[in-house]
Amino acid sequence: MNWWMLTGAAMAMFCAVGHAIVGGDRFYRPIRSALPDEVLAGLFAGMWHLITVHFVLSAILLGALSIGRFSNEAAASSQLNLPVMPPFTSLYRCVSAAP
Repeated sequence: MNWWMLTGAAMAMFCAVGHAIVGGDRFYRPIRSALPDEVLAGLFAGMWHLITVHFVLSAILLGALSIGRFSNEAAASSQLNLPVMPPFTSLYRCVSAAP
């Protein structure tokens, strides 16, 4: 059992419940009623529900991976050996150099 992934699943479910229950009254309804066009209101509703579904699916999959047989392998595969980025100071000098 991987406790970090299980904690991530609990936090994702907490976010899903907060987004669906508390967010509906405080954010969803006022924003949707303020949108003048029905197409924009429908687009906003679809985006809102997709975000909620994403939270729920993340919680389910993280929970399943955390208690599954391959929980340690799933956590280890997320630690990729990516190349190191150049320092931001040199990147900043390249972008902000005066012509």
